[in-house]
Amino acid sequence: MPFGLEKLAGMHTWKRIMFSDNYRKIVQKVGVPAAGVEKFIDAEVKMGVKVSGRTFTLTSTVLGKTTEATHILGGESETTDPMGIKRKVTWQEEGDALVSVYYTHEGLPFRETFRMTDDKTMHLDLKIGDLEGWVKFGKI
Repeated sequence: MPFGLEKLAGMHTWKRIMFSDNYRKIVQKVGVPAAGVEKFIDAEVKMGVKVSGRTFTLTSTVLGKTTEATHILGGESETTDPMGIKRKVTWQEEGDALVSVYYTHEGLPFRETFRMTDDKTMHLDLKIGDLEGWVKFGKI
């Protein structure tokens, strides 16, 4: 069964509820300064998604910084992360997952695989270079 972007439609607030032992290391690898990792992990994420066919606009607010970008499933687009870093990203559906792939400031591929485990829980599998981990978000 496909992921179905409409599952994320609307504005929701998420909080990290569980994560792998190496999640802090992964967060640093994608550009969060070591001094800000705990603040980043504790932060709520407000995420809004508007869907129109295979196109979606993702708006997110983390630590008071809001970013917005429009993406097409299967196509490359540009996004800005919460640290203000612009990146080229590709989004696609793979089975029951929504997958984004981009390259970090170190040139490492970063793959996020999103799965909804129920209406209030999102599980992300993360892979950056050879480092793999995960994080679960709960809708609040």
